[in-house]
Amino acid sequence: MISKRRVAIAAALLSAAAYAACSDDDVPPGGVPGADASVGDAPASDGASSSSSSSGDAAGPAPFGCTPGDGAWRRCAANPVYLAGKALPDGNLEISVGDPDVFFDEDDRKWKAYWSTGAAKTFAEAEGAPIHVKYAESTDGVSWDVQKEPVLRSGVDPQNWDDSQIETPSVVKVPTNPPDRRYVMFYAGANNVDFPKLPGAPFAWYQIGVAFSADGKKFTRLPAAESPYAGKVTGFRKHDGLVLLGKDAFPGTANVEQGLVADPEVVLANGAVHLFFSSYATRADRSTPVAYGVSQATSPDAVHLTMAAGNPRVVGASQPSVIRVGATYELYTVHDSPEDFLKVPTSFNPYYGIWKRTSSDLVTWSDRGAAHDFTLDTSAPSEKYGWIKAGDVAYRDGIRRYYYVAFGDQNVPAGFYGLLKPDSGVALPDGSIDLGAQGVAVPAVIGLHVAAKR
Repeated sequence: MISKRRVAIAAALLSAAAYAACSDDDVPPGGVPGADASVGDAPASDGASSSSSSSGDAAGPAPFGCTPGDGAWRRCAANPVYLAGKALPDGNLEISVGDPDVFFDEDDRKWKAYWSTGAAKTFAEAEGAPIHVKYAESTDGVSWDVQKEPVLRSGVDPQNWDDSQIETPSVVKVPTNPPDRRYVMFYAGANNVDFPKLPGAPFAWYQIGVAFSADGKKFTRLPAAESPYAGKVTGFRKHDGLVLLGKDAFPGTANVEQGLVADPEVVLANGAVHLFFSSYATRADRSTPVAYGVSQATSPDAVHLTMAAGNPRVVGASQPSVIRVGATYELYTVHDSPEDFLKVPTSFNPYYGIWKRTSSDLVTWSDRGAAHDFTLDTSAPSEKYGWIKAGDVAYRDGIRRYYYVAFGDQNVPAGFYGLLKPDSGVALPDGSIDLGAQGVAVPAVIGLHVAAKR
């Protein structure tokens, strides 16, 4: 007989894809006032106040707490810089750390990070638990002071389109926006009642929303009356926060009847919002693929979006992250091959590395090149079981910083596990649980990591 504990661990691991980066590679192939003065991942000019400014600042943050590589990524000696398993104010635990988004706020002189996390009493009770967005800040980009109270919660309105889970936040600060909308967060959300998960699919039916904040520490969804979908039939009962349905991301593409969009990345440049996101177009059955890749949109106000012609702009890629270095924009994505996935021990939203493309105009992108820009190293103890989709690149003062999450076996909270492939080839530690065809559960914890290069 299979023990109840083993069933609970298996259920938690199999449902845990909802608690980390969206696993899109698992599917088939009024104005923004002063936007040029925004704080975010890619400034409109080198002189803008932004985490991506390459000009530097004499009154900048504390010295970066890691030694960057010269032309090649170097892992921080302090990794992992944060571990899941911490207590939340409501008595739940942070089940994971996922989908980090990081930028430097020039006004506050602090690095700011947002990530998604599942919340449950124990790891084994993770299935069906809500997913929230957490906030942290740092003076050096390495040691993080994490706010215990989530900045945005799921599970607050069963009728809303994002009630089941919210994740993959991307935040920018617009200093000249109205005070209550100074911080803008794009995020992915899903309602598993209105759009149930497809049989056998590890992902929810994600769409994209927006929320605003005065201080970056508590966000409020866009009112439903301001949503582009107000008064429209969408399949969702309520539209607070909703700004993009997947089926609307592919203008001009034939046979698109449904769609999934996730992993938003927002860039403010040239007076406009530029939104990048993972996208998957399907027929009405939601399982017959039509198109898949990174798509783009622009907006004057972070609410009303105009899709780029020819979406998806980067076919086959997902989880975009964008920075600006001088006059060049850099786009980092997940775009692994089946052979790459074989190199990752975990079966939990795995990826092997990130690919880099460049652009001078945020429209036309170079080819990804012949090799990854940065890859998993299983000899690093805190990531020995693999990377989990996906991370975020930030840039300031000539240093690129890649924040990513991974499974490690150090300082594992009691009852926490990671899921390995049945044939991962990893030496199994004590306490491992054989789940048969589903894989092997090993004591492990998800941690936030950082690597850097000049």
